[in-house]
Amino acid sequence: MELILEISKSFGSIILAIVAAYLADRHNKLSRELSNDNLQKQLFTEFNSRYDNMNDIIQFILDFSEEDIQKYIESNNNESFGDFEKKDIKFKINDYFNLCSEEYYWHSKKRIDDRIWNSWKKGMDDIYNKSEIIRKQWQEEIKNDGWKSFYLDKPTSLFN
Repeated sequence: MELILEISKSFGSIILAIVAAYLADRHNKLSRELSNDNLQKQLFTEFNSRYDNMNDIIQFILDFSEEDIQKYIESNNNESFGDFEKKDIKFKINDYFNLCSEEYYWHSKKRIDDRIWNSWKKGMDDIYNKSEIIRKQWQEEIKNDGWKSFYLDKPTSLFN
């Protein structure tokens, strides 16, 4: 009888330890998920805000006519294009590349989920495919291993 009582106490302690370990693990998992969701929300908000701030210049570039594009490409000075000068456009396009590469980086670190990334990626590819100026500037940026400064695995990781 004493042996059965002793086994029951040991068995009860083991079950209690297993339940406690399960609850601790569950709590840690939920805490990690909540922390990851919070980081993802912060990144989402920051990236969308930064994109909103450059939306006007991107739309301006997308609205360039063929004549404007040729004039832009051939321009060797800081010629004015409406409200912007060539150097301003180049800097803003580079800001856009930096934003895109940061989004890519955080997605590759699993901090941005696939649904958000796929939506952003579609928009990035649409802009890239619609603008000869952006495509040409990107090709210049990634030459001679320049793509490595954008946190990329390979030169073609970001667009298309």
